[in-house]
Amino acid sequence: VVNVVLGRGDSVGNTLINHPKINMISITGDVATGKKVLQAAAKSVKRTHLELGGKAPVIVFDDADLGAVVNGLRAFGYYNAGQDCTAACRIYAGRKIYDKLVADLSSAVSTIKYNRPDDTENEIGPLISRRQRDRVSSFVERASELKHIEITTGGKPGEG
Repeated sequence: VVNVVLGRGDSVGNTLINHPKINMISITGDVATGKKVLQAAAKSVKRTHLELGGKAPVIVFDDADLGAVVNGLRAFGYYNAGQDCTAACRIYAGRKIYDKLVADLSSAVSTIKYNRPDDTENEIGPLISRRQRDRVSSFVERASELKHIEITTGGKPGEG
């Protein structure tokens, strides 16, 4: 059985965390929220599971199977529109394979289907809100202004 209870942290969240019949707390959120949850959970020593906005790094060695790496990154870097703490979004690659990895991954990612009227054709869905889309877009925009970063595909928000 799964129950979804909507509400703000100050009211609903605190009530649930401090309720004696709640045995475990699991959240996905930011570090500040995680600290508050841990403080509240510590009072009764409740089990906790926290996903606090981490970015999963991927290390690609020079002898890696690049086809498998590219296929894995295309799938696991973009599922759930990249809105997942385990999304593969930081990649460290060996010098010998770096250029080929960037080229192959850029090509593969450029084929991801989204914003199709028939949702069964979409490989990734939309971000949760216009505000979140604008936030993500600002990350890309700021990154593009850095001398050591090159946008190799995409780089602009889609329509809608």
